[in-house]
Amino acid sequence: MGWTVKIESESGRSVEHDFDIGFDAIPHGPEYPVCSSVAHYYVTLLNPPQLELFVQEWDKAASTPQFANLKHSAILRDIAERCARHQLYIRFVGD
Repeated sequence: MGWTVKIESESGRSVEHDFDIGFDAIPHGPEYPVCSSVAHYYVTLLNPPQLELFVQEWDKAASTPQFANLKHSAILRDIAERCARHQLYIRFVGD
């Protein structure tokens, strides 16, 4: 189970192909509030300022043994960083 990830412009237009990731691709817990806000079974939209925080939290989590598996989903972190720089949004559609 996981999310379908959609990269969108400010107007909601899809700008890249959608892709799927597993629920273990994003850290969770009270020390990662933005990452934890991505709901498993609903739709979550992150805007550029939120994506900047998402990347910071992802980097912090990736350096811990608890989330060592995040290295396998580094593509999501890189996409989030690029979207924040280019005023794009990421929509997570929960399974």
